Amino acid sequence: MACINIILINLFLFCSLAKQYENEIPSDNYSIYFKVKNSGSTVTGNFKGLNLKYEFNKNKLNTSFFEGSLDVASIKTGIEMRNRHLKKGEYFDALYYPKILLKTTKIESVSDDNYKITCNLTIKGISKTIILPAKINYSGNWLLLSSQFELNRLDFGLGSPSIVMSKNVIVFIDIKLSKNEK
Repeated sequence: MACINIILINLFLFCSLAKQYENEIPSDNYSIYFKVKNSGSTVTGNFKGLNLKYEFNKNKLNTSFFEGSLDVASIKTGIEMRNRHLKKGEYFDALYYPKILLKTTKIESVSDDNYKITCNLTIKGISKTIILPAKINYSGNWLLLSSQFELNRLDFGLGSPSIVMSKNVIVFIDIKLSKNEK
């Protein structure tokens, strides 16, 4: 019985510590959106529900990290019928894969506030290593991160090859984080 109590206490402590660094970022503090060509026009959409664990110190990049998730069901493109379609199995399959996950594996300084962030991106259960060019700087009590990069949607099983929809998706990230949070 004492062994079970010790296991339960350790499990509780582990869960408490794991939660300690996880923050749901207020939606006013970030913008994560994408653009893709479809039928001759550009479709823009965004995601909400950003949860993020992070620690960033430009002088200690070897211990700095970002680890986060987005709620797939939060996708908005301005057309509700398209939103529902993108949540289905052919695209994001939100029922079985409710989160988009990103976890850094390496952060390198390129110049002053410019960084190369190597990370694992998981969409629809498919993980790929990607490199994000990012600008990270401080403004008052805020840590500001911005990035723009391109993904091949087919690499993540998002739809199928199409003559009307581009395989390339441009992703834009702008996040404002408190320097005091970790």
